[in-house]
Amino acid sequence: MKQYPQVYEKITKQVPSQATISKIGSRTGSVDDLIIKFRDYFKELYEIYFRWVVEYAWLEHQYLYDGVGRASAQEAGIGPNQIYGYFMKNIVGVSQKPLSDNLFSFALSSYLPDFFPKLYDHNPFEEPEYFKFPYKNITISHLAFVYQCKERLEMLEYADERAMSYGDFRDWASNHVYCENPGEYSLCKWHNSSYLQKAKKVGRYKRKSKKK
Repeated sequence: MKQYPQVYEKITKQVPSQATISKIGSRTGSVDDLIIKFRDYFKELYEIYFRWVVEYAWLEHQYLYDGVGRASAQEAGIGPNQIYGYFMKNIVGVSQKPLSDNLFSFALSSYLPDFFPKLYDHNPFEEPEYFKFPYKNITISHLAFVYQCKERLEMLEYADERAMSYGDFRDWASNHVYCENPGEYSLCKWHNSSYLQKAKKVGRYKRKSKKK
């Protein structure tokens, strides 16, 4: 993977002064203790969320409509999809939408074939170790930020080796993608829209005009 100098403006445009940062406090204990508590909390939360995405993908794969799997049934039109919705809401008695119908879950699920090539040959409820999150120093937020990028796995490995924080990763990944693909709208829109607007204003980013 090619490395680029910092060409584009960082997403983290304004770094607070040390005097401003020194005003951060905690109601109970020190700021360092609070930082550790936040990190531990989100580490556990992200691991649980990733497990939920894996388990839901596996469960959905088990569902059949007229002998056809869910993914294939979606191609058949609105009927099979309505039946699945009815099955979940009225027979199972719950809605899958809080987990399935959001961009974050969609982004994470796109990695499952890469991480677990034999996903459906294993049961995540019985073999959780097979579905262990593959990175030690980055989180699912890093994955979601670059899920549309061609070099996403190489980028994530690079970040994991360097234990990049999410903020540092956004700056590095944005610069890398725009240097690699000038004019391409490659990252998650929910992360980079404001960055692109700012970059266009300073003349550092230009979208390709559509061919007539």
